[in-house]
Amino acid sequence: MTMIEELENREAELSAKLGPIYAEIGEVRRRLKTARSVEWIKANGATRYNVEQSDIPGLYFGTLPAFADYLASKPDRKRFAEWFGLIYHTDDLIAGRLPPNVHGRIWDLPE
Repeated sequence: MTMIEELENREAELSAKLGPIYAEIGEVRRRLKTARSVEWIKANGATRYNVEQSDIPGLYFGTLPAFADYLASKPDRKRFAEWFGLIYHTDDLIAGRLPPNVHGRIWDLPE
């Protein structure tokens, strides 16, 4: 057996052992993201009615600054705004801030 064949066999053995563990880690991470999102939504009082979504029919926002300009121009501004599925405080987006630790996700909002 060549060195390459030995290494390929060892890789296959390890993948067989670790595959289920990696799958479980992935599932735990998905559940953790959902739990953090739901907790953030509850703590901040976000609802489908007070989140401005970026996928407005007939409008296209190719960049975050374009969406922020649109939000700033609205007299009836909503408290939150969604960008790429994440929920931010509208004032943060208008000010050009994109906080890195946002947990609220639009698809976790209650109906």
